[in-house]
Amino acid sequence: MSVICWPNLAIGELLDYKLDWSDDLGSDTIASSSWDLDGLTSPLDQSDDTSTTLWLRGVAAGTYNPINTVITNGGREIKAMASVRVFELDAD
Repeated sequence: MSVICWPNLAIGELLDYKLDWSDDLGSDTIASSSWDLDGLTSPLDQSDDTSTTLWLRGVAAGTYNPINTVITNGGREIKAMASVRVFELDAD
């Protein structure tokens, strides 16, 4: 399983994070994608033949590790775990 470090996310912020699977896929393509969000909130996730995109909203401070599982048209199952830190903006 690959581990990817994503940019930090502030509480209340909504950002998109993309995973490019083309190196892992070779000539294969993505048939389906699912996410284990590890407590994060996501209003949207998308995928195409070679990438997946997850929109995340920062709700509570902490470090989270969402896992993306893709099933390929060739029948392979590939996983990647991301690490993202959600932080509270200082009001001062």
